[in-house]
Amino acid sequence: MIDRFKIRRTTFSDISKIIELSTENIGDGYLNAKTLEDAIDDGIHHIYVIESGKTIDAFCLNMIIPVAELPEYFELLPFMFLELTMACTMIGIIKTIVVDKKAQKKGMGAALVAESVKQLTSMQVGGVMSIAWVHDGKIPADRVLSSAGLRQITTVNDFWRQDSETHGYVCLRCGDPPCECAAVLYFGEV
Repeated sequence: MIDRFKIRRTTFSDISKIIELSTENIGDGYLNAKTLEDAIDDGIHHIYVIESGKTIDAFCLNMIIPVAELPEYFELLPFMFLELTMACTMIGIIKTIVVDKKAQKKGMGAALVAESVKQLTSMQVGGVMSIAWVHDGKIPADRVLSSAGLRQITTVNDFWRQDSETHGYVCLRCGDPPCECAAVLYFGEV
């Protein structure tokens, strides 16, 4: 499946296209040029894109951090989740997956997640986690994350409430802050 798509690491020339794709599909303010510029060279983040022609159809933002730093990034992680990950020293996080609405249902999300798990595993992380949104009682990313070996751990209501208020993210579902969307945490040992 992965071979069907051209997956590559992002470059600085992709930034405006990624921001446009992010804004159209997950909301305004979630990603900005500075965040992406810093992520390209920081050694923590890894951004992959799928392109067709000169168009970026999908992207995936990953990061690798010490497990001890998880609470810094995700203040609302339940204790049970932190306990589960303590067997790891480093953890890979599939932080954001976006597929353009016109390119959905073609396997691009699954290809990006599979490539991300492969790359994160090669970097010797002890586990991979991801966060998936709950919309109308459904988890659109469930099939993609589950097929990559990640399993549901817990649901957290109002997951980005504080972060959306602090940074002014405009959620496509909730509108202006606060974001009241629930998120499901996924984890897989590698």
